[in-house]
Amino acid sequence: MIALKSLKHKTAKMVRKGIISKPARHHFGDAQDGPIVVAGLFSTGSGIGQSARACYRGLKRAGVDCLALDLSPKFDQVDLPSDIPTIKSLPAAKEGTIILHLNGPETQHGLYHARLLFGRNWRVIGYWAWELQQPPRSWARESCFLSEIWTPSEFVKRSIAPIVDVPIRVVPHYISPPHALENKTQEPSQTTGLNFLTMADGFSSFHRKNLYGAVEAYASAFTEQDEHHLTVKCRNLDKYPNMWASLKQRVEERSDITIIDQTLHEQDMWTLLHTSDVVVSLHRAEGFGLHLAEAMSLGKVVVGTNWSGNLSFMTPDNSILIPSELVELQDPTGIYSDFEGAVWAEASVEFASMKLRELSEDDALRRTLGAQAQRDITAKLSPLRYVEALKNAPTQLFEDVLPAFAE
Repeated sequence: MIALKSLKHKTAKMVRKGIISKPARHHFGDAQDGPIVVAGLFSTGSGIGQSARACYRGLKRAGVDCLALDLSPKFDQVDLPSDIPTIKSLPAAKEGTIILHLNGPETQHGLYHARLLFGRNWRVIGYWAWELQQPPRSWARESCFLSEIWTPSEFVKRSIAPIVDVPIRVVPHYISPPHALENKTQEPSQTTGLNFLTMADGFSSFHRKNLYGAVEAYASAFTEQDEHHLTVKCRNLDKYPNMWASLKQRVEERSDITIIDQTLHEQDMWTLLHTSDVVVSLHRAEGFGLHLAEAMSLGKVVVGTNWSGNLSFMTPDNSILIPSELVELQDPTGIYSDFEGAVWAEASVEFASMKLRELSEDDALRRTLGAQAQRDITAKLSPLRYVEALKNAPTQLFEDVLPAFAE
């Protein structure tokens, strides 16, 4: 029975590969014909879903007429209502551009369900993210369906470049807080303490996100009498009972630590970030670190590991970077396997604990870092990056426009 299922799966892939349109591969400039479609998991609460929503909103913000194609139902990942109007399949135009926010293994499947079939001459952009220095070798096969690849950081580009033969361009996420929260000052807390936040999705590997490290740093820095509070925001924690039991055991005697295991609506997620004072991530690797950039866009202090994709926007001037050492990759969740010789970072919990304590005692430091973080995110993660990439323009094209645009 297992062999039969495997054969059916391989046959389906061969059929899809034969009928998916070959990607257009030539120079793309200002004179692009046809519609522009952002395709992805618009109704999914994961980072890859937020990636698609950010791209669509960024293009719209920059004045680009585009459409949103929601592939969430095709991947059985509908867990979030979205206010973005979506279409069910690609327009019938012979030429156009699709920006596909799915990773390597889902590329063929996504293009098939988008109905990009039978000889249409579309520019196919794969927006790929990856967290390790070593890429999955299987992704190389999926690049044959793409005209080019966009990545959110230089870290991701360096990882996948050796295994693909299509152009790769770094196009960071556009960060757009809801208008109601832009430049809004947080209401004073009813207590004298600070609100700390750490986040992780089980399907992205709790071990990679290193929830334990963040909890241990906080617990070492403070006691309940300090009147601070840590929120551990998760998704899919219930899918990993051993992780859930271990995490619960670590925090059950601390009334100042709360665990949330659910998918929050976008507005509720932004509200959670807004009501936090410090966001902590002692991750072992990140392709980008979307929630960290979102927190910084609200003027929050971010404490993060000094390693991987988050360094494309986190600096010593706008955040607290935690030193780490590279260690052999070991993932007990099994999400990252078959990466012999791969390494990732082990952040110093002791140093992080010291810095959390320092932040709690220095209001001026928090204000300075938060203000600089907000300025940097606004300037660096502009929607015009998508426009530059669509036009194959140099990154410096809008250098003079960005300050005015940000205002």
